[in-house]
Amino acid sequence: MNKDFKIPDNAVVLLVGVAGSGKSSLSKRAFGGKAIIVSSDECRKEICGNEADQTVNAQAFELFYKKIEEGILKGKQVIADATNLERFSREKIYEIAKKNNVPIYALVFNIPIETIKEQNKNRKRVVPEYVIDKMFEKMKRAYNQISEEIPPKNIIDIIPSTKSNDRFDETIR
Repeated sequence: MNKDFKIPDNAVVLLVGVAGSGKSSLSKRAFGGKAIIVSSDECRKEICGNEADQTVNAQAFELFYKKIEEGILKGKQVIADATNLERFSREKIYEIAKKNNVPIYALVFNIPIETIKEQNKNRKRVVPEYVIDKMFEKMKRAYNQISEEIPPKNIIDIIPSTKSNDRFDETIR
């Protein structure tokens, strides 16, 4: 894990992880106020009033990618808050970053499935366990793919903390 890193102000930060792994919580805590956080859930909610409604994913992700580019054009650090487990979804973000000549980073949430399932129980929107199981399998593939897609120095592993007062072991500046 890269324990000490600095993400440039004009970068795109791709969050990668299973639903319930803590992506949104960490992004708000670590980047809130200094970056533009673009959430696929919030895009769904904006379109149909329900962040869980997967039937509007095409429209939601069109809006998601548009907001990412708008954030880049403002010269801001942009956090892409979605599972990003599928190569095609990451490729669209890579394309936007390349087009706008900004670096891309990935925060990869390497969280044990037992921890994810426990955290999921305490979420506002609980995801069915069978969905988490499927996502966890995709996560294994995604992790290997990402190391081929972006420079390894731009990949940050987020792992559970061994400290009882902190959920993650990470340093984000």
